[in-house]
This record gives sequence, structure tokens and C-alpha cells, in this order.
Amino acid sequence: MDGTPAQVFRFSVKGPMGEVVAAQVWVGTQDGLPRREDSATVKATTSYRNVTAPL
Repeated sequence: MDGTPAQVFRFSVKGPMGEVVAAQVWVGTQDGLPRREDSATVKATTSYRNVTAPL
């Protein structure tokens, strides 16, 4: 990541064909915004600027 402190949440979801997919998401500890998502099929990084998350 970009050096922003984050907590990683790991979980499994069932896919449309019944397969189990392990995934994880990084959530910024200071603003509560999702920063990165990662699974066997999807890898995505999201950047935010000038956003205040509703807490």
C-alpha cells in the first residue's frame, strides 16, 4: 500500500459455481475507507483524496 496504516480483513465467499474464494480487504485505520481488495480472481487498489468518510 501507500504507507497508510490499515487493518486487513480475510474472509471466504462462495462463487457462482459453488467454489470457495478466499479474499482480503485492507481498510484504513484512520479513515475507515477500503484501500485494497485481493482474491484469486480480482486485485484492486483504490486511492482517495479529499474525502471524509462518514463514521
